[in-house]
Amino acid sequence: MDFIKSRHLFAFTLVELLVVITIIGVLFALMLPAVQSARSAARRMQCANHLKQIGLAIHNYENAKKYLPPSYSTNPNHSILTLLLPYSEQLQTYAKVDFTKHWSNQANYDAVRNTIPVFLCPQTPQGSPRNHDGRAIYPSDYAACSMIDPSVRNKLVRDGLITPRAPPNKSGGQGDVSQHKYYRSMIVPDKRALSENSNWGGPLSLDAVKDGLSNSWMFFEDSGRPFYYVENRRSGNPNDAPKNGVSGAAWADHEADFWVHNVCNDSQMMNCSNNNEIYSFHAGGANFLYGDGSVSFSSETIHPEVFVSLFTCSAGDIVSGGR
Repeated sequence: MDFIKSRHLFAFTLVELLVVITIIGVLFALMLPAVQSARSAARRMQCANHLKQIGLAIHNYENAKKYLPPSYSTNPNHSILTLLLPYSEQLQTYAKVDFTKHWSNQANYDAVRNTIPVFLCPQTPQGSPRNHDGRAIYPSDYAACSMIDPSVRNKLVRDGLITPRAPPNKSGGQGDVSQHKYYRSMIVPDKRALSENSNWGGPLSLDAVKDGLSNSWMFFEDSGRPFYYVENRRSGNPNDAPKNGVSGAAWADHEADFWVHNVCNDSQMMNCSNNNEIYSFHAGGANFLYGDGSVSFSSETIHPEVFVSLFTCSAGDIVSGGR
C-alpha cells in the first residue's frame, strides 16, 4: 500500500510579522541609548588621554626649562601648544616653525597648517581642519585658561557663592591681585605679553604651586572653536555669534588662551558657551588636567567655591573632594 506523505507549510501571518517587527524595534530602542552612552564614555576617556599627553609635555617642558610654559608669548606671537610641540612627539612640525615671525606669518604656513590629533577631543562634532568663513582652521580643543575675570569674581562674592581669596604672595600667588581682584591659574602669559606694572605674569615653576599639584587645575577644554556653541547647541542666530567666529581656534594662535568671564544659570562655571570659556561636548561636565598630570571629569554643577579653589594654585584655599 502506498502512503502519500503530506507536507505542512508553516508561515508567519501578517499579524505575527508585525508583532516581531515591533519587538525588534522596541529592543533596538532600548539598546540604542546604552550603545550611545558607551561610545560617549569611550570618547571621553580618549579625550582625557589627550589631556594627559599634553600634561606630560608640560612636565617635560618644565623639567627642561625649570619653569612652566607661558600660555602664550608675544614679539613674536606664539601659543603654548607651539612651545610644547617638541615634547608632544611633533618634532617635524616644530622644526618648521620660524620663531622670529608671528605664527600667522606666511613663513609659518607649513608648520601651523597641520592637524595635531592629540590637540583634538573626539567628542567634538567637527574634526580638523574646520572650515569657517572660507578659512581652513587647524584647531585645538584644549587651551590654557589664565584667570577668572574680575567681573565674575565680583558677582560670585556679591552673591555669596565664594569667599574672597588672600592677596598674592611674592611667588605670584593666585588670589586677589591689587584692586582688580584677579584669580589666576597655574599657566599664565609671558610677562612680556602683559604691562610692565602687572604683578601676575608668568611663568611659574611647579615648586611655586603652594596648594598642591593634585589640587590645582592646569589645562582646560574649550571645544568647538571657531564655531559658536551655547549650552551644547550651535547658535543659529548670526547676531549672537562673534563676527569672525570664536577667536583663538587654531592650535598655534596665541589668542587661544582665555579667561573665565561668564556664568550661566546663576552659578554654572562651565559649558555655558565656547566663546573663550571652559566648554566641552561631554554630557554634564568637562575634563580637567591637574598639575600632577592626572585628568579628572568635573560636573558642570560644581559649586563655585570648589571651582575657584581648584582653579587657583597658591591661594591657600585647598579643598577636599573636588574630583
